[in-house]
Amino acid sequence: MDKNTLLSVLNVIPKVELHLHVEGTLEPELMFMLAQKNEVKIPYHSVGEVKNAYQFQNLQDFLNIYYAGANVLITEQDFFDLTWAYLQKAHSQHIVHVEIFFDPQTHTHRGIPFETVVTGIHNALLKAEKELGMSLTSAYQLVPEQSTAAIVLHHPDAKYYNVGDRRIDQLLK
Repeated sequence: MDKNTLLSVLNVIPKVELHLHVEGTLEPELMFMLAQKNEVKIPYHSVGEVKNAYQFQNLQDFLNIYYAGANVLITEQDFFDLTWAYLQKAHSQHIVHVEIFFDPQTHTHRGIPFETVVTGIHNALLKAEKELGMSLTSAYQLVPEQSTAAIVLHHPDAKYYNVGDRRIDQLLK
């Protein structure tokens, strides 16, 4: 099978995406727009500069843009928009199931309420299930330099947090 035929087949077959860190899907245009809207200073002066930064050479380059992007996420709508943008793109690529991970500690450390993060992401997941017919799961991710206990101590309700009919306490069972 030649390369073009293979790419054609891959573009139309159903796929799954596992262990996706949703904050890492932030597109340059959305990052720049949210930075302006939320008056968050980022080290880029244009969408073009953000796009150039996405051509990272190593893990540290990736982490630099990952955390710059995470910093522009402030409101529940921001978390919804991030998640919904990714899910629409995934759907266009015939991804039928996504396992989404997110990192509440990165945001709560900046003073963003736990509920803001979870509810924004969760509402986008519900919309994708209903409107796009995707199947989805979600789970917390821990910041490597913080312990499992840190999320329980920092967010005592995290163990029992439930939105809609989805339990998102897999980490703490």
